[in-house]
Amino acid sequence: MNSFRWPSQSFRSKSLFRLGHIAEWSLICLLGFLPHRGEGADAPEGNLPPEQKTGASLNPQVIRLLQDGYQEISAENGVGAVEIFKQVLEIEPDNFSGQFGLATALISIQQNETALDLLLKMHEKVPNDYYVLNNLAWLCATAKDLKIRDGDKAVLYARAAVVIAPMNHFVWNTLSEAYFVAGQYERALRAAQEALKLAVAQNAPEDKLQDYQKRIDKCTVVVKATSILDA
Repeated sequence: MNSFRWPSQSFRSKSLFRLGHIAEWSLICLLGFLPHRGEGADAPEGNLPPEQKTGASLNPQVIRLLQDGYQEISAENGVGAVEIFKQVLEIEPDNFSGQFGLATALISIQQNETALDLLLKMHEKVPNDYYVLNNLAWLCATAKDLKIRDGDKAVLYARAAVVIAPMNHFVWNTLSEAYFVAGQYERALRAAQEALKLAVAQNAPEDKLQDYQKRIDKCTVVVKATSILDA
């Protein structure tokens, strides 16, 4: 289920409960920072800054494992990805990309409480990382577990991500989902429209544009329905 977060392009991914969305976000990250994306559940989408793409690692084994882990996510093999990222963290416990990849993989196999704990720890260390904020928002917005699902928290995290990365269409899409879950349908519609506008301007893939248009259509229907009820 995504859209992770990344300024340059690197190893990470977006959409928290739909594995396909997670795969897309992860692939973007991988392609963006490999010598080449963060809903979010769908997985989050985005790209890591160069200095974070390998968690500042110079270890060839770690770099190779990170590549393999994100490739497993893109191949929708969450279980395999979890095992690979655990290997990374056995070698380098503080590797940021490894932690982010593990959280994403855990989300893809519905281990949401563990993923949430890890993302919160990452957020505490790096509060302005919009990839982490985006994934937290997506998880809170889309989790099936009602102990985790929280529209208000999702809005809080997603708004913070948008402030940091206002030109990232993935985070606007996450904000739209957060608003929708929180019952703020007009704001959800405006955020969805902004996501599509940015995606078009940035030549996003056609399937992504279609996803955003579907979100706009859904929000439009609900906004019209609520306006009739409130009339």
